[in-house]
Amino acid sequence: MKINPQSAEGLIALGSVYGELGREGEAIRTLRRALVLAPNSDIAWGVSGYSYYYAGLNTLAERAYEHLIQMNPLALEPHWMHARMLNYQGRTQEAEQEMRQLLANHPDQFKALTQLGTFLYYEGKLDEAAQTLDRAVQLQAGSSDEGALFEAAIVHAARREPQKIDPRLLRYRPEQVSDGDYAYFLGGIYALLGNREQALVWLKRTVELGDVNYEWFHRDKNYESLRGDAEYQAVMAGVKQRWLEYKKEFDTTR
Repeated sequence: MKINPQSAEGLIALGSVYGELGREGEAIRTLRRALVLAPNSDIAWGVSGYSYYYAGLNTLAERAYEHLIQMNPLALEPHWMHARMLNYQGRTQEAEQEMRQLLANHPDQFKALTQLGTFLYYEGKLDEAAQTLDRAVQLQAGSSDEGALFEAAIVHAARREPQKIDPRLLRYRPEQVSDGDYAYFLGGIYALLGNREQALVWLKRTVELGDVNYEWFHRDKNYESLRGDAEYQAVMAGVKQRWLEYKKEFDTTR
């Protein structure tokens, strides 16, 4: 960037690094500069969507993924990411429908199945969610992606079936997990299992990794058992403060 401050590729790479470091404000500012120079960059739009999501700006994240879909309807990832943002806004039935449409053409896409199972879970359809996620787990075998395992574990925890949770997940330590989604999922699993201490450990790890999606955290039923906990409330107060700062700077939709 010192050699060429107007390098779109350099800005996209730098914004991506900021996002991975959990420095979402710097990521968003940098990626917005990149999109001025390269408005048709699918990478810039995709990374922007994830940074908006981590910053708790779910409407902006949804719009970023919707734009990606318009740019390239055949790309699969923007569809399930867009559906995730719908779920985070409480539009879960719309999210489910989007995944069913995607799966009609790609019935063995385990990422899409994972998201469908998640949406079914949040709609209270636990049996169908469990069946869908079990299939996703089977299809993801051999992949380094563990998303289906985490989402299936959430359903098993909610159904009081701890023996069905993949034991590898419960052996993770915070310093081993650098993905904010996985850290947040683990916190939800422990909260559902009634393990307050570990739930808070993983929620704090989520925040350390830059994920401060306050509106979703506040709505997510997986953490319901902690709502009255003073330590949980303190963590959430910090999350809310960072989210409000991001919202004030970046969200002009209100």
